[in-house]
Amino acid sequence: MRIQINNIHSTNSLSLIKVLSRIKKYDIIIIGSDIYKKGECAGSLLVDKYYQAPPITQEKEYINFLNDINKKEDIDLLIPASDAEAVLLSKYGNQIKTNFFLADYETVALFKDKLKVTQELMKNNIQVPRICNNLFNEKKVIFRKRNSVNSLGIYIVDLEKAEYIENHFHPDYFVQPYIEGDTIIVDVFSDKEGIPKLIIPRKTIEIKDGTAFRSQIVYDETIITITKDICNLYKLPGFCNLDFKVNNGEYYFIELKRL
Repeated sequence: MRIQINNIHSTNSLSLIKVLSRIKKYDIIIIGSDIYKKGECAGSLLVDKYYQAPPITQEKEYINFLNDINKKEDIDLLIPASDAEAVLLSKYGNQIKTNFFLADYETVALFKDKLKVTQELMKNNIQVPRICNNLFNEKKVIFRKRNSVNSLGIYIVDLEKAEYIENHFHPDYFVQPYIEGDTIIVDVFSDKEGIPKLIIPRKTIEIKDGTAFRSQIVYDETIITITKDICNLYKLPGFCNLDFKVNNGEYYFIELKRL
């Protein structure tokens, strides 16, 4: 089986490459790519074949790149390795010859916009941190950029201690109460119909560069049930991560990410 993984400088892509490399039951060949030259990122030396890719912001060039690799390598499966790639693949799926599994473009775009998905989940009785229309009577808040990844675009303010607030009062951001408590990341693997086959919650112990660097796998029936509810509402084929905050027995959905 010939599997393509892009954006292989990322921690998550590296982890996937390592897991696939340990599977001995199947003959798996991993084709990797990134914007860097071979040898400039560790992942380029861990795959069976490596190609330097154009920036994903150059959409036409990136699509042509994927199709060229598919023609050269006869790729069986492309695993989307980032939110940006998921958006592009779902948007131009009919132009891409490589097999991959993703939700439809409307669903991918919805989860990319953190404000819209927060409003949508509220309507579907999934608990999320409420949206603050003003800061009066708030104690600690988080400004969230509507379109961002990991912890980028986040500004946390303790209103009881801060002497000033940076200006994030514009349409690219929205405000929610900051939820104290444990961060639980749920790893989900679903079949091509979006039905979850693996749901693995893990409590974050240490964060580096906006991603969970150390985690502890936990069994939590409540968070597994909420995850199933979200997967039933929005069919999410392939891999994804759902982030939650848990405070005093209350579970709050925060965001959904790709690998």
